[in-house]
Amino acid sequence: MLETTSAKSGKPPRNEYVASDPLLTRDQVAAELGVSVGTVDRYRLNGTIPAPLKLAGRPRWRRSAIEAVKAGAAGSA
Repeated sequence: MLETTSAKSGKPPRNEYVASDPLLTRDQVAAELGVSVGTVDRYRLNGTIPAPLKLAGRPRWRRSAIEAVKAGAAGSA
């Protein structure tokens, strides 16, 4: 991962965020959680998983958010 920062904001370049915390599609979230796409929709509606970001009108979840959901599920079992 690059360690460069923007001189103005001190933040990493935008493309570094994508590399370090990729966005997942609904199908990818379903595969990560081991559930169907319909269950991902239910989880989203009832708050089990966080609301997605919208990219070109399509839902995307940060991998870190889904990993946190998985860790929470494992901890409550």
